[in-house]
Amino acid sequence: MHPINENKLETLLRLAADEPAHRPEFYNVLMASEVFILGNTCQSSTGGAVNLEAGDHIEIKHWQKQDGAQIIPFFTSLELLQKARESEGTYVALSARSWFEMTLGATLFINPKSDYGKEFIPQEIEQLL
Repeated sequence: MHPINENKLETLLRLAADEPAHRPEFYNVLMASEVFILGNTCQSSTGGAVNLEAGDHIEIKHWQKQDGAQIIPFFTSLELLQKARESEGTYVALSARSWFEMTLGATLFINPKSDYGKEFIPQEIEQLL
């Protein structure tokens, strides 16, 4: 059964996990989508929307996988971010393309702690960009 509130990106992630033919569309939609990151900026404490500008500093939350490796989680929706986080905290929303550019060289994981997620290794992110 599929979640009722599933957005297009989440639907494509689920379909791509089960059927490789959906992967190109998933990647295209991902690169044009807004994603949500656990973290904050110097402006986050004010609450509400923040317009980031070139050079702004973002403090990003890292998680540790069971094997000890570090990943940076990100999410396709605010709903999945809220379900996955372990404590209250702030988040940042930005374009997936900007997110990948900012974190180039890191291992990322989309929608950890959900039914469908995916790890992105640095080489894969370079190819997407």
